[in-house]
Amino acid sequence: AASPAPLYQAVKKMANDAATDARARRTSARLLVSVQVDVAWGALTGTGVYTGIGDDLRDFPFMDVVGLSSYPYLSGFAQPENMPVTYYSRIGAEAGKPAMVLEGG
Repeated sequence: AASPAPLYQAVKKMANDAATDARARRTSARLLVSVQVDVAWGALTGTGVYTGIGDDLRDFPFMDVVGLSSYPYLSGFAQPENMPVTYYSRIGAEAGKPAMVLEGG
């Protein structure tokens, strides 16, 4: 969401090409991409409103698992108790795939 478009396109191509190669080798590895939870919850816009990971699902359709990355600034929520209890689980539910926390600022 914050990177220059050519950089994002290059990362998207590289990841999809690697997934195609892995699938061609009939790997049993579960493929994933780490999505930014804070961005899904409106951190870049400052709204704290859930916008989801639709772009990630479209751009990286090979995902078997959704990796979750978040930073300790809580997407603009003033207090930890203001965070929705579905802060992480909503992303997995949207994707219809297992989700796991990979990075935590």
